[in-house]
This record gives sequence, structure tokens and C-alpha cells, in this order.
Amino acid sequence: MSLGFSSETRYALVYGVTKNAIDSVVLLNLLGGAGGLFIGIAAMLNLNALGTVVFTR
Repeated sequence: MSLGFSSETRYALVYGVTKNAIDSVVLLNLLGGAGGLFIGIAAMLNLNALGTVVFTR
């Protein structure tokens, strides 16, 4: 679970921000996928840290 955002939402966020700056569709898709993966991993790490704090008390 990543804070209620689906992988499509994370991809769309990165894609929407960069679509006017990059002309290459392939590069844009790769950047969007990498950004979505990065945001997803960061959210999972954040939830893991929160869970560790909650369950160790």
C-alpha cells in the first residue's frame, strides 16, 4: 500500500509534470515509470517506518 495512490496515479503525476519538457515519447515513458517506482518505494519505506514505531510501543 502506498498512501492510497495507485501505480497509475504515480505514473500520471510524473508524466504530467514532465510532458512539456521532454519531446521523446519513449524517454517520457521511461522517466514516468522510473518516477512512479521511486515514489512507490519511498511510500512503502515511509509506511514501514510508521509501522515499526507503532508496533514497538
